Amino acid sequence: MNTSRFVLLLFALLALNEAVLAGPVVIKRVDKCTVSPDADGCTPAVTKPPVDKCILSPDAEGCSRAVTKSEVASCTLSADRSCEPGYVWRLAGPDDFVCVRPYWAEQAKTDNENNDDNSFDAGGDEGHKCKEGFEFRYAFPGDEVCVTPDVREATRKQNRKPDLHRACN
Repeated sequence: MNTSRFVLLLFALLALNEAVLAGPVVIKRVDKCTVSPDADGCTPAVTKPPVDKCILSPDAEGCSRAVTKSEVASCTLSADRSCEPGYVWRLAGPDDFVCVRPYWAEQAKTDNENNDDNSFDAGGDEGHKCKEGFEFRYAFPGDEVCVTPDVREATRKQNRKPDLHRACN
């Protein structure tokens, strides 16, 4: 076998090897559902949830992997309250160690800083109140930082499973 044929054969084998490693090649046939997804008998395409759904409910379907009950049961939480990778303490207050995505920790910090703009002193027995469009966050007992309803709802969901994203030993 001469050198040029050997090199050509070598390149062909390498290309074949890459194709095998990449997996099978799937050729899709264009049908009526691809062209017109709303046609009779076609299943609607699955779309990604809007970003705000995932921000408000990180454990919602299509947003992130939810931890199963068996995983939580087999986990011994770290004594130092550390969070699993990708999560940080929310720190809505000095003793708030719920593990959340960094977005929510930053949101809590911003809400704390903006509380004076979002609340007012009603005076007398009524005391501290939130301006219209805001409500108390209640990240922890006594937390009366005024936030938007969507932030309040996200905080409520985080508080229902405070150990969900704690690191395991």
